[in-house]
Amino acid sequence: MADASTFDKTYDVRSVKSMTVIHHFAALNRDVVMTGFASGSGFTVQLDAEEITNTPDFYNNPHYLESGGKTSTATFNVLVGSDDDIQFQAEHNNDKGKGDTFIYTDSATGERITITDAIIVTQVPGDMNSTESTKGWQVKGIVKRTFDGKETLDKAVD
Repeated sequence: MADASTFDKTYDVRSVKSMTVIHHFAALNRDVVMTGFASGSGFTVQLDAEEITNTPDFYNNPHYLESGGKTSTATFNVLVGSDDDIQFQAEHNNDKGKGDTFIYTDSATGERITITDAIIVTQVPGDMNSTESTKGWQVKGIVKRTFDGKETLDKAVD
């Protein structure tokens, strides 16, 4: 597993065909492929360093997440009014749902990032450095990063 200093990445999933993100809605038990990303920075992933992270959601309900390189903050930069933006708004308005899952895959490199038990923690204000009208949504959840199913170099050379 990469540490916090090395796992701070930006993914332009809109312009690269090998990269996709699937949003699994826990409340519906349904997968939806996200396609409404802003160009230039589809989303960013940054590991949290604290051992325990107390993260309030939109309704100020506490969520205690074991961190120390196990949880991440992901920022999704989506087009305003796109299906993805509307889905984030709906999730934000529903405080009764379970944490969702986001699955990023890059078929060219074999990289896969899975963020489970994800809760929406904030909507990023201001411009997202794009010529298009965009909105950033931040989620926090438990992250797992693999390359072709292998988490570390040790497991890759076994």
